Amino acid sequence: MRETNHRSWTNFTNYNPSGDFNIKANRRTHIEGLVKLIDGRIVQGWSPSLLTFQFRQLPERAGAILHQMKTEIEAVYRKLVCRVQRFPTTRVGSINVPILFACADFPIPKHKKKLMTEVTVNEGCHFHGVMLVPPTSRLKTDLASHFADERLRYLKASRLSSIYAEPIEDNLERVC
Repeated sequence: MRETNHRSWTNFTNYNPSGDFNIKANRRTHIEGLVKLIDGRIVQGWSPSLLTFQFRQLPERAGAILHQMKTEIEAVYRKLVCRVQRFPTTRVGSINVPILFACADFPIPKHKKKLMTEVTVNEGCHFHGVMLVPPTSRLKTDLASHFADERLRYLKASRLSSIYAEPIEDNLERVC
């Protein structure tokens, strides 16, 4: 049996090849690059959606909460890939799998008040992401409808409390 090395998540938080990586100085460049990459896929017919992953209360061990959240998002991605592409790990099929860019979102003071439960569960930490679904997909509906219709499939036996998806129709740079 052939072993495949398939990674659905790449963590760039510790990536520092030159030793002088400055996220503040490069933030604008990163956003522009991400927007350009996503725009290129949209031109090719890919459908972009904004995702929000919210979680139930997770055990509070230092550094472990983000790891648990990433693990849950990977599980959602693995389930979704099989709904989008019949053979996602084959060389030909892997070209048309969904692409997910996600990152943690920590609460900051805003003018708009939040519900107490939104701020107290996992200290308000949740994940946002942009997902691109290829033009040749097995999904019968858009991603937002798919997650709404298949809610139990993704949340059952999971630490996720909700997955919210919304199509991105304009202002991609603001989303990123």
